[in-house]
Amino acid sequence: MIAVFAYHSVSDTHYAYAVSPTAFERQLTYIKNNFKIISIRDLETILKARKAPSQNMALITFDDGLQDNYINAFPSLNKLGIPATIFLATGSIGNTFETKAGGMKALNWQEIKEMEASELITFGSHTHTHPNLTDLGINEMKDEFTTSRSIIEENLGVRPHVIAYPKGKYNSSVQAVAREHFSLAFGGDGVMTNIKNVDIFAIPRIIISNLIPSWKFKLFKFQLYWKLKGIFGTK
Repeated sequence: MIAVFAYHSVSDTHYAYAVSPTAFERQLTYIKNNFKIISIRDLETILKARKAPSQNMALITFDDGLQDNYINAFPSLNKLGIPATIFLATGSIGNTFETKAGGMKALNWQEIKEMEASELITFGSHTHTHPNLTDLGINEMKDEFTTSRSIIEENLGVRPHVIAYPKGKYNSSVQAVAREHFSLAFGGDGVMTNIKNVDIFAIPRIIISNLIPSWKFKLFKFQLYWKLKGIFGTK
């Protein structure tokens, strides 16, 4: 089984998709003790080989590119030696990112470059303006993808090859356009239990929020939990 953990904010705010720095480090430690943590490059290699891993694996990701990823998450990742991928909404870099809890500070390029230089953090695309891609036409989608990729490449010297669909929303049209620009795409909720059948342009993730109690977090390592969730739709 491969579990991709999707974080947003690591802070003590009231934002539903925020986890406190203390809870974040506790969760990272639990993941490290129960999964083999891999990088985005490792995941791509595994998925393209279509070979099931012999043990539970995990990938750590972040959406939006909030500044607290640098202030609060990066020190814990560095301390524990855990690689992660941050999907940047490039239109917000150096400014604010709008959430349901209000505007939150976004990463700036100095912070992004420092994290990238650590070789622990990889950056991917989260589009430019963070729209619901299913509401856009083909040309609008292409513009979101090419703009975000170009901005990241211009500043980091590396063109991103992975994307996380904003809000996890996608359809066949979104996937078709994503295939023209990226090698992997993340969308939807869940884990990968059958590697041979994974759609690499709809890779599921576990969306982490502060509504998940610690006892439930500990169930995520069990394939039986995900099997029952798929059958009964347990929450």
